Amino acid sequence: MKQKFRELSRKLHPDRISHREIPPKVKYVCAKVLAGCRYFQELYLHRKSATLLPSIDPPSALDFPAYGTEEFYERAALGPALLTQDPFVRKASPAPSGSAGGARAGPVGTRNDPDGLDLPLETSAFDNPNFDPASIPNSIEALDAFNLNDTFLNNFASMKRVPIAAMEDWARAYSLVAQMLLDACKLSPSDPSYRVSMIRAAKWCICLTQLIFRQPGKGARDGKIVQTRLHELLTGNYASLVAHWYADVMKQRTNKRTLPAEKPEKILKSAVDKVLSGEVGRGLRRLESQGCAPCDNAAIRDQMKAKHPAPPTAFTWPELPDGWSTGINIDLSKTLRSECHEADPDTGVGPRRVNVHHIQVLADGVFAHPDVSKAFGLFSELGSKYLFLGMPAWLRY
Repeated sequence: MKQKFRELSRKLHPDRISHREIPPKVKYVCAKVLAGCRYFQELYLHRKSATLLPSIDPPSALDFPAYGTEEFYERAALGPALLTQDPFVRKASPAPSGSAGGARAGPVGTRNDPDGLDLPLETSAFDNPNFDPASIPNSIEALDAFNLNDTFLNNFASMKRVPIAAMEDWARAYSLVAQMLLDACKLSPSDPSYRVSMIRAAKWCICLTQLIFRQPGKGARDGKIVQTRLHELLTGNYASLVAHWYADVMKQRTNKRTLPAEKPEKILKSAVDKVLSGEVGRGLRRLESQGCAPCDNAAIRDQMKAKHPAPPTAFTWPELPDGWSTGINIDLSKTLRSECHEADPDTGVGPRRVNVHHIQVLADGVFAHPDVSKAFGLFSELGSKYLFLGMPAWLRY
């Protein structure tokens, strides 16, 4: 069945039928047939191998009116974008007036600030003692109540490796949020929905690692909990996914405790083991390091600001016309794929705690799902946007 569905996907996938010369009625039929086959394939796998439940709704007879009838043409005229089930809204609607917090805050401009001074300044639900997790909407707006700092700084221990059973779903999840951010980058800064779309997409893309790969509590099975979180994301159960993350963050903040200092003999043994295994540099750093500094410590932040001072005068950037970067199409995938192959999975991580293996799965995985094959291509495209100023400066910095 997997082989048959793969062959059908090659013929009916939206990427293959998005040509102008193909009429809407054909696109409608292809989309509905493919969605129905996808559901039955996932249902078959669920019953045969006890995998997760299908990630999309079962087909309904109401979606298959008789070909050529008035109802059929009414549905077909909607266009292909509205005929497939996609948990992410490609274009966010403008924020309602009077709303506060989250991605709704911030001015609407016609050009991004080249120094990133238009960084969104938002309130955070974590700082609101009256915030009720039950108020989190079960939509793509689920992260709107949190600010960019909440999503960027990951204080959880992150899983170094993606569980084998969750690799395909992880690639699908990454494809969804990466595509959402790329769609936002393609909007013009003068578009009324640009700022809301960009902030919302950035939060999902930045926060994805801690939403999915934060280490579970004692007694929980890593693979099972990751599969559950991915299933919630892929089936549009955003409220549950974000509410569990909120609860874990609040638990971490309220139950802060000072970790006991490591015993010198334990540090020495660890350093010797690394040196004997060929990791001389890491072994020496193990002896000389003073550990990790807490990012929420005001003194540490002041120290970092003193170490990396802002320039005394603002740099004058050249004026570039809107859309200048759209003509740049440099494929980084070959270079990035080669770097992924050679990367060490034990390499240290940044503040988001994206581990090397998280990206290696996108580069090396061979999966059956049609949406998964484009995951690494989207990763490469985001890299190109980053290098050639295709996204706001506050997001690149």
